[in-house]
Amino acid sequence: MQFTLNALSFGHHGVPLMPPLTLTLESGQLVAVIGRNGSGKSTLLQTLAGLLPSLAGQVMIKTTRAQLLAPTPRSGTLALERNLQPSEAQHSEALSSSPTAQEEVDIDFCQLAPPQRACWMSIVLPTTTEMPPLTVQEVVQLGRLPHASTAWRAGHSDPLVDIALERCGIAHLASRKMYTLSDGQRQRVMLARALAQDTPILLLDEPTNFLDFQATEEVFSLLHQLAHHEHKLVIVATHHLDWAKREADKTLEIRR
Repeated sequence: MQFTLNALSFGHHGVPLMPPLTLTLESGQLVAVIGRNGSGKSTLLQTLAGLLPSLAGQVMIKTTRAQLLAPTPRSGTLALERNLQPSEAQHSEALSSSPTAQEEVDIDFCQLAPPQRACWMSIVLPTTTEMPPLTVQEVVQLGRLPHASTAWRAGHSDPLVDIALERCGIAHLASRKMYTLSDGQRQRVMLARALAQDTPILLLDEPTNFLDFQATEEVFSLLHQLAHHEHKLVIVATHHLDWAKREADKTLEIRR
């Protein structure tokens, strides 16, 4: 999968924050977005996710017909593949073996409806002080909504939710209400929700805010795993310049 920005212009009230941006990113890459506070890192990520409208340009996804026709875009997550039902596995195998399965398809991401975008991309934003009266389990469960049928309901068992809780080290907090958590714990919950969403593209805006040194290293290790072993495209806005220089496959600096 390729994720391409074609002369993308982003900003506020019609005023661009920087010259149009053109670049191509790929599955399996860990991309660091760096820059000073207020430079536009968050604005860029929210524009990519469709939360803010772009001022000009395109955001395109190039994928294969097999992935496009699958029930949901497969991110390559091993946990997901292990939990495929036999009928789903047969459908996935049939798609892959089709003569046209590997034909490339271009998707204008900005033209997709929000539910379709949510199957391709998840985003982790900085946590706020206002928290819903939900448990950690219920918040992480919300990540499964883009892939759920109309029969979905809160509390429905889903193995990907349990896996996400474990991977983010918060399984022991599953029954806790969100408003009882520390800022760092809330940040991990938002990351777990994005993991449960299981998308090929993951955007993270300062995901290590409020975390201590050990927790920060654990999150960065997880992001490395997601990109380099599970073949997701992971785009991270961060102030950790040493980490970006050491670990990122590409670095995008936002200047104003």
